[in-house]
Amino acid sequence: MTNIDLLAQKAQRLRLQRFSLAAVSYIIGGMMLLAVSMLGSDHIPLTPTVASVFMALVVIANAGFYLLFRSGFNQRFADPSLTIPQMAIGILLITFLIYFAGSYRGLLSIFYLAVMTFGLFHLNTRQLLGLSAFTLASFAFMAVLLKLNHPDAASFMDLFAQLAVIGGLLPWFAVLGGHISTLRRRLVEGNRRLEQALAQIREIAIRDDLTGAFNRRHLMDLIMHQKAVADRGSYRFSLCMLDLDYFKRINDEHGHLAGDRALRAVAEILAQQVRVGDIIGRFGGEEFLILLSETPLQAAAETAERLRQQIEQQAVATAPEGVAVTASIGVTEYLAGEPIEAALSRADRALYRAKAAGRNCVRVEMPPDRDPTRRMIGAV
Repeated sequence: MTNIDLLAQKAQRLRLQRFSLAAVSYIIGGMMLLAVSMLGSDHIPLTPTVASVFMALVVIANAGFYLLFRSGFNQRFADPSLTIPQMAIGILLITFLIYFAGSYRGLLSIFYLAVMTFGLFHLNTRQLLGLSAFTLASFAFMAVLLKLNHPDAASFMDLFAQLAVIGGLLPWFAVLGGHISTLRRRLVEGNRRLEQALAQIREIAIRDDLTGAFNRRHLMDLIMHQKAVADRGSYRFSLCMLDLDYFKRINDEHGHLAGDRALRAVAEILAQQVRVGDIIGRFGGEEFLILLSETPLQAAAETAERLRQQIEQQAVATAPEGVAVTASIGVTEYLAGEPIEAALSRADRALYRAKAAGRNCVRVEMPPDRDPTRRMIGAV
């Protein structure tokens, strides 16, 4: 599963959690309304029948949204959170209650604002104004039905006053909410750019500009971490000190740009050939240090020989015409508990012996508690 798939699943779970919170709020409110209506108080005009219908509408609406989220069908829409449809259903449900609320219509109208806050951080001003217009239209339609079906239920002036208050309050709330949403989007975008900049800074801090390999400071930090792991248990690693042969001659005869191309070519070959858990760093001018994780000495020597051969074969393609790029490699295995400088010194001695043997070869330096017999692998 890719990182994109994991992020999509995480976003879908977050949408489902937000919907669940809204659904639970609806259900709790409906149950409270049903309980109050069953008390039979003269002060509450909502009957148990109205409360039961409201609860049924809440269950049906939320079941539909739940199926959309669980099936993933919501991801086909421009807004996978379905913010506007959920808010529209909420507005209609509140309007339904207001129709039967009698003298409590003005009080219930406040809940329009509660619905608007649901989209406060997701919708822009235009969308919030559209929902405000939808709310006004819903209330106006409700008022017309109320006057037609129950002429004495409310005076025209009361309904008009409530509509005027809603008409004045909701657009202002929409503009304010849109401004808050814009600020939030800018903050999110700013944080994203800041994270990208920090990631680039981190890369610059740990990478060599020319080759893209780890720089020496970060390389040593990684090696010290590997040492700490090896000192605690059975973990083993080996070090390969690699040096380009006759690099000064390449710079002198073909220019420093040719030398830079040779270094980049070698770094690319090493990155292609080693495993994900291995570590490559530029140790010096034309020297690279490779840490082979979970690799004993013999396997490290074989890997070093393979790297030497690949450099000899592939670097020619990117090097200037007439320039042969080869490398000498010294190999050793870290001995648990020893200073890391001791292992680096052995790898450097093995590299020196490879240079002395004619270059373009691999030499192995055994840890002090191993067989001191030294071996040569590769071309001389």
